[in-house]
Amino acid sequence: MELNADTLVDLWALTKADYALVTSKNSANRLSFALLLLFYRAHGKFPKEPTAIKPRIVAHVARQLGVETNNHDGYDIASRTWKRHRAEIRALLGFREATAADVERLEGWLRAQVAAIGAEPNQLAAFFETRCRELSIEPPAADRTVRIVRSAIHAHDEDLV
Repeated sequence: MELNADTLVDLWALTKADYALVTSKNSANRLSFALLLLFYRAHGKFPKEPTAIKPRIVAHVARQLGVETNNHDGYDIASRTWKRHRAEIRALLGFREATAADVERLEGWLRAQVAAIGAEPNQLAAFFETRCRELSIEPPAADRTVRIVRSAIHAHDEDLV
């Protein structure tokens, strides 16, 4: 996606409610929380790591909050804060983490998509993530999604034998 001024304003602008929520956070965590929230809204998933968010976006959001951009650089994805922020954002937006049963059902659904559209992994992964969003389920990590797509393709191929 091209990152022009309109995109920055449209996808990466904090609403009044967002601003109130973000400013209720510890000042050291505000930028990171805001970036996670806005990234999830824009992409329907969380970034794999903080560096996945372009510096121009970080600067744009930091300006809205009146904070320095260097706060975001040290955000530890393994920390309790990162996990707590993700859980809070999922709850706020009405999403939940995928369960093993969800993944099993989604894989069956994806197997039917292979029959309908073919075995193109990138297209199937996009359909899979879209379906997760439709069901208000946070899509699994990219590597897990790849395994699910491969499994669905393999299962479809086995059904044909």
